[in-house]
Amino acid sequence: TGKIVSIIGQSGGGKTTLMRCVNLLERPDQGTITVGDETIFADGEVACRNLAKLRQRVGMVFQRFNLFPHLRAVENVVLAQMHAAGIGEREAV
Repeated sequence: TGKIVSIIGQSGGGKTTLMRCVNLLERPDQGTITVGDETIFADGEVACRNLAKLRQRVGMVFQRFNLFPHLRAVENVVLAQMHAAGIGEREAV
């Protein structure tokens, strides 16, 4: 709770693919994905019961596109939480 994790590495190393799998925008071929104490994917099947709730906990910001240029980086990151979950900026940050 309250932690921010960054994934860094070389271009083409799979960072975006990993995040797309964690957010279930792509389905992995195999393996298990667990976020916190909730298994969201296992044995080739989606185990997450509430995808919207998962996506409130796991944010994803692309480097070069889909950002609002009039917002600061942190504002781009918390925007979805603030609107989808209805929480304030202080709590989202």
